[in-house]
Amino acid sequence: YYTAGRNAYSERKFDPYVLHFSRNNPYVTGFCHSRQEPRWFRVDRIQSLEVLDETFEIDPTFDPKEHFELAFQHEVGGIPTQISIWFDPPTSPYIRERRWHPTQQIDEHADGSLTLHFVVRGLNEVKRWILFYGKGAKALAPPELVQMVRDEVSALYQKYEER
Repeated sequence: YYTAGRNAYSERKFDPYVLHFSRNNPYVTGFCHSRQEPRWFRVDRIQSLEVLDETFEIDPTFDPKEHFELAFQHEVGGIPTQISIWFDPPTSPYIRERRWHPTQQIDEHADGSLTLHFVVRGLNEVKRWILFYGKGAKALAPPELVQMVRDEVSALYQKYEER
């Protein structure tokens, strides 16, 4: 399997549970023996596969509804984490017009800004989404997400700094 985020190939033993689509790409979700947890794999990144003679039972504790509900974009895995993001008044209408996540709650502010809260597993897709809105968004929680955005902005600043 090719993992784009690490630009690396790995061999996995995997019990497929569900075939689904995210952003028009096919994914298969199931139990990854390497990570010892349910994971998503993009089908077109599978370089080769071997069907084993073994059988498996779907983990009875795996709840597809819950699993997909706590995903953001297409990132899953990890501990459910409360996210809070502030959006400025010019950006807020774009946030209000959609349901971004099944667990979302919005706190409206008198100046027209808002704070969006939701619970997800995984922070990388949330970080990328915040950066999409540029100066119109600010990560508030959890501290790990705030630091991830700070690190990314700092690296961007260094790339664009005039020398």
